[in-house]
Amino acid sequence: PEMAEEIDLKLSEYFAEKHAKNFIELALSIIQNYMTSFVANEIVSFAIRIISKTERIKYLFEIVKEHYEDILFKYCLPLLQLTPIEIEEFRDNPVVYIRNQFDVKDTLNSAKNSAIDMANYFAAYKETNDEDDKTLPPYLPKYLEFLSEGLNEYAKQESSNFKVKESILLSLGHLSKEITKYSELHSGIEEILKTHVFQELVGSNEMLKARALWLYGELSLFVQDPQHAIKVVEEVYKCLLDECLPVKVFAGTSLHKLSKIKEAKELLEPGVDKIIEAYLKAMQEIDQDELVNALEEIVNIFEDKVEPFAFELVQQLHNNFKKSSKLDNEASGESILTANGCI
Repeated sequence: PEMAEEIDLKLSEYFAEKHAKNFIELALSIIQNYMTSFVANEIVSFAIRIISKTERIKYLFEIVKEHYEDILFKYCLPLLQLTPIEIEEFRDNPVVYIRNQFDVKDTLNSAKNSAIDMANYFAAYKETNDEDDKTLPPYLPKYLEFLSEGLNEYAKQESSNFKVKESILLSLGHLSKEITKYSELHSGIEEILKTHVFQELVGSNEMLKARALWLYGELSLFVQDPQHAIKVVEEVYKCLLDECLPVKVFAGTSLHKLSKIKEAKELLEPGVDKIIEAYLKAMQEIDQDELVNALEEIVNIFEDKVEPFAFELVQQLHNNFKKSSKLDNEASGESILTANGCI
């Protein structure tokens, strides 16, 4: 085994020295071609992963850094745009669309998921790995400004492509953990939500509405203005009753996060029975573990208000459990998770 490991190491070093640069240049050219021509999803995903892994070898990462701004400001957002398949699934097979939105771990064959990882890494990159270094990553504020400018530009154009805005909101939401680390960025986030995202909660484009709902859940910590919080929660609750399943589900997976805001909680308390009823109805339409987790959070947040109809809630959860577990033993993995969540 030791000899095999030594051989593997030498092969790896030889490949990195003699061929890796060519692979990186090939990967960059594949992404460039994707901007204007058809390239298979799996190939684009593979190219992105090659570029994203170069930080492990310093001199290879130096090659990538020559293209840093193109990667971050030119390539990432087009890679995140909705595909024709996603648009068709949203309309004709919303259950599949929803499950794919939550399954962001599949980067092997998904160019979009690989691009999300790449955008996050490059935006948050710092030269030092020192965990005590609290300075802003140099490109994070620049990238957030780039996203903000993109939203401003979208708002100016009367016939804008909604896929552009959807991709910006998607990228912004996936940066939430990085943004949270730096307090100097927080106030700007709520301004973006007020100016560009809230309007989609009351808009007519259902795909943008679903993405806006998801984004408010991801960025709920930055909703500090009480009036803003109240307006948002009112609309999110309405969306929980929407006929469009993705809108309904993303409202459900965001409402419990917003309910932790004092003003929002006070607004929702009188109607908590209706809220739980809406969650249970949504759970009858789709087996989705995140929805069950959200209901659990709602029950915990409003535990004092749940007691009067706790028996009815348990009965309905029991019915949902039987449905999700499908006693004929043909349950899917997602159904099993949902059934366990009901327990």
